[in-house]
Amino acid sequence: MIQNVLSFMGSWEMLQNKFPEELESLRIAIEQYASGKVVLPDSDGRVSTRELWEKALYDDGWNVMEQTFFTPSGRKLPVRSIGPQKNGLSAQIAFNNPDFLARWLFTYSTLAVRNGVVEIPILVVPMIDSHPEMERNRPYGRMGTFEYYHEQLEMLSPISLTHPFLIIGYSVHATLIDDVGIFELEPEDRPAISEANVVINKSIEFPPEYHQAGLGILNFFSTYLNENYPQQDATVKIEQHGLKVRMVVESGDGNPEIIEKALHEYEQIMSGAENATKFTQNDKLVLELRNEVRAAKFRIESQQDIIALQNHKIKTSESRIDTLLEIVGEGLKKEPQNINVQVNPCIQNNMSVTINSDISSSMGCLEELTDLLPKDDEVCLPIIDLSKSLQTLESEQNPEVVRTSSAMTKFSRFIDRISDRNGAVRKAIDATQQGFEVAQDLVNKYNKIASWCGLPVVPTFK
Repeated sequence: MIQNVLSFMGSWEMLQNKFPEELESLRIAIEQYASGKVVLPDSDGRVSTRELWEKALYDDGWNVMEQTFFTPSGRKLPVRSIGPQKNGLSAQIAFNNPDFLARWLFTYSTLAVRNGVVEIPILVVPMIDSHPEMERNRPYGRMGTFEYYHEQLEMLSPISLTHPFLIIGYSVHATLIDDVGIFELEPEDRPAISEANVVINKSIEFPPEYHQAGLGILNFFSTYLNENYPQQDATVKIEQHGLKVRMVVESGDGNPEIIEKALHEYEQIMSGAENATKFTQNDKLVLELRNEVRAAKFRIESQQDIIALQNHKIKTSESRIDTLLEIVGEGLKKEPQNINVQVNPCIQNNMSVTINSDISSSMGCLEELTDLLPKDDEVCLPIIDLSKSLQTLESEQNPEVVRTSSAMTKFSRFIDRISDRNGAVRKAIDATQQGFEVAQDLVNKYNKIASWCGLPVVPTFK
């Protein structure tokens, strides 16, 4: 039944080695489902494909996931959309919906992995030969097939995601070859942290209710460093991987001792041990520090109802902000700490002393296009993937790194796609006047970045 597999970040090998029993269970469920042997008792004949798929896995011990999960900010996770779950795996059947792949890949599976619900999300799709011949010849007949998904993801390669996933293609037709065809998708290269330049590497635990406010305060350290020590060349990054959140400061050409001194000052200010005026005469910075604490207080207060619901208690706003600043102060002290975090893992929220505004603006244009254009996979997937790729360059100030990055290669490829009048993306843009204007702006942004980093510019969008 299993004929081909799209594997990302070694997920197929991981599934075989770490989850052999679950893999065998999945094989059985696919066979039962594809051969029409799944029966729902007491049904009136109107049974959806999702119900049949869930029943096939449920019969073999998979959880249909009635449990509700929330993000640290209190938003409900759409975990049922990733399918039944078993021992860190989830398996969903594909739906013949124009934007299903984009939603499953960049929303459902990403949120499930980030929040520790699953380790490997799996999507099960039919090979095109499993569709009726009449269906294959229709415009949307290939959507929801392994071949279509393979084409779409190959065009996006290297993929910008940071978690493993599997797409399994099954066929209802017997073959003479038992071997499964494995297609390993290429992950995007991520700039590695140079340990030689790392001055500060801190891990801090934020309970869920303090998550957003805490990250805001940590991010603001880059502003403090830039305003109070403008001559220092340093990059401040807030990173979350797995179940840990870190603040990493790389020195560049800056003085490590001064950067450490700045962090100690920031810890003293935020913990309330010292007044900001002791360390700076910059009135604007002092006001911004006060505003950041006010903003943190507001972020906590905005979640008051959620905190009360989840923890069955309400603290006063003064008590909550004091608790947050105590957590930040302890975390930024000189002694190294490594503390697990119960917040969104795998999100990267990089704040550099200098932000590449043209790349940030390009991401804004892509977000506008996502809102304006049709949500089918052929149009939506490359836009979402490109936006995620450009995030890795938002804080990059080295033109050579930008020029040779896979993100700029994707950017150039996307510009070619929107310039192709016969392509799906261009046709979607031409159908809306606002989309055309945003595309023009995006091409201009690309040319500014290309000119800066030494890549060829492209003709004006017409």
